[in-house]
Amino acid sequence: AVLINDLRYANTGDDATAKGTDGDRAYSIVLNDGGNSPGLSQPSNALSGTVTVVGENDAPVLGGTVVSGTATESGVGTSVVALVTGATVSDVDAANFAGGSLVVTLTDGAQAGDVLSLAGGNAQTGIVSVNAATPGVLTINLDAAATAAQVAVLINDLRYANTGDDATAKGADGDRAYSIVLNDGGNSPGPAQPSNALSGTVTVVGENDAPVVDANGVAVGVDFTAGFEVEAGAQLLVDAGATVFDADTTNLSSLTVTLTNRPDGDGVETLSVDGPTALANNVTVAAYVPATGVLLLSGAATPAEYEAVLRTLRYDNASTAATVDTTPRTVTVVANDGTDTGSATVTVNLSTAPVVDLDGADSGGINFAATFTEPGTAGSVVPVSIVDTTVGVNGLTVTDADGDNVAQTTVTLTNRPDGVSEVLAVDAAVATANSITVTAYNAATGVLLLSGSQAAANYQNVLRTLTYNNTSDTPTASARAVEVVVRDVNAVDSATATSTVTVVATNDAPQVTGTVGGVAFVESGTGGTAVALVSGATVLDRDAANFVGGELRVTLDNFRAGDVLSVAGGTTLGTVSGGAGADLVIALNGTADAASVQTLLGQLRYANSGDDPSFKGADGDRVVTVTLNDGGNSPGPAQQAQISGTLTVTGENDAPQIVGATVGGVAFVESGVGGTAVALVSGATVSDADAANFVGGELRVTLDNFRAGDV
Repeated sequence: AVLINDLRYANTGDDATAKGTDGDRAYSIVLNDGGNSPGLSQPSNALSGTVTVVGENDAPVLGGTVVSGTATESGVGTSVVALVTGATVSDVDAANFAGGSLVVTLTDGAQAGDVLSLAGGNAQTGIVSVNAATPGVLTINLDAAATAAQVAVLINDLRYANTGDDATAKGADGDRAYSIVLNDGGNSPGPAQPSNALSGTVTVVGENDAPVVDANGVAVGVDFTAGFEVEAGAQLLVDAGATVFDADTTNLSSLTVTLTNRPDGDGVETLSVDGPTALANNVTVAAYVPATGVLLLSGAATPAEYEAVLRTLRYDNASTAATVDTTPRTVTVVANDGTDTGSATVTVNLSTAPVVDLDGADSGGINFAATFTEPGTAGSVVPVSIVDTTVGVNGLTVTDADGDNVAQTTVTLTNRPDGVSEVLAVDAAVATANSITVTAYNAATGVLLLSGSQAAANYQNVLRTLTYNNTSDTPTASARAVEVVVRDVNAVDSATATSTVTVVATNDAPQVTGTVGGVAFVESGTGGTAVALVSGATVLDRDAANFVGGELRVTLDNFRAGDVLSVAGGTTLGTVSGGAGADLVIALNGTADAASVQTLLGQLRYANSGDDPSFKGADGDRVVTVTLNDGGNSPGPAQQAQISGTLTVTGENDAPQIVGATVGGVAFVESGVGGTAVALVSGATVSDADAANFVGGELRVTLDNFRAGDV
């Protein structure tokens, strides 16, 4: 019994659970008596039980030869280096590494372009996924097919390379220390365990990359073509986005700029950069050498600092348009990093600027002056030429000494106080005939654009038709500046020529319409009812608020006795005078605006207070003239408008009058047979207010009772 109680179990290996397949031990204890009494030996009953075996997860173990190879840069990128050869993997208590991972880490940090990879790709047996999102870390996630043998294959497949131009970080980092660790994923009871680390170092050998000079900026290529306008001073030679770059050098040693051909002479053509910019960027500028055409920039400065100075590079030529040699110039720009060089070439095309002379040979300048006078009559606005239109050299000229075509001409009305009322234009037919496209005048910008690659003479023909117009009834009386710029096909602009247009505002005549004399005047007894002189009247003045200082005058061609002109109901628009046998005049005040005067015209009346308005039938009409004078209510002399018509005057026949007569004042005395005839009437006077004679009438004498012999 003591012995039985002393029985024990243990496992002395690393895999007590047989890689997790056997975690229990069932046991049986039997005592055999040895046949200690007659008969055969007999076994006892069995004491049976189970020992539960709890395993511990053992860490995997990695082995193999760490290569510690050399990655050599060549052009862009380095050679590819294996990290391990002859890898071995063991794990005493795991059949595979499902859920685990193989992790490669650049332990001293990654540089730009560093790449960790599998030579056989990411789709190999045992791999769930590969993650290289973190710089300098490659994580290979494993599945159940990742046996120890397969993981060894993957470790042998690990590679390092750098794909950039600066594998050594400008010489600061020539080694990559690395570590390879296998995590078993917790493949037997207990937490996941990492393996030992396989550690090594890859030696990275850099290659010096030549600096790159790009004079062309973001455009394709590194070379640039610059235009140079003669007689316009020093001009930039490189694109505004020009760059200087070196992938693996912190500082450059120099930038050499050479003007290789100088046909106008060594002392005439020069190169330069901006001194303050060079000073601010640690770049020393040597004096330009005319004999060699060299401008040397030097000093330990970064590519970005040299770049800032390069962007100020200028070429100048002291020749005139008459003497310049327009052969293209070649300028080379060479950057040196102390070992290698990089270069770009600038081609300089020289051209003379086109010239536009609005006044031709008439003056010593290129400008012109014109006057636009507002017409005083509605609808009579006429555009005015604002350049010299004289045929020949005395008129406007467009020239380009080097014969370049003109690409476009921009004409700009710089000040436009009257807005859309102001317009610039050229003759469309002339433009078409000269193959020039006209973009209609833009009132918002004041620009009239002519375009199309044509000879200077063609543009000259069109510009000689340039006009200014202003349709405003109240134009602002100030000078307008019209600027003309001609651009040639090399994008070289002319000097700006200016036409100064003086705008003169004038007083616009008022406008009056209506029917005069539409209602006849008919005599009735003595006089008659006054009739309206004007019907359907309208009054307009385009440039005046009222007619203060002006007058409304009504005139008859021939006043007859009794003729009276008047204003029905009177008026407050001014002072009324005349009208009785004379012109009716209304001196207008500040309340007399167009609408009020229009009403006033409808109040004008004619009447005749006599018995003979038709002048005994000899004059039955009156020619009536109504004149509105605006009083000079805007700049310029007073203006007037008239309407006229014929007023029919119909008279009434007035009875003749016999007055002062004595009838029968002398007696007839018979004497014998008959007697002496006696006068019937004495002292008689006869009148007729509206008749000059009585032709067609009669004088009748009647007795109340004729007797025999009455004569």
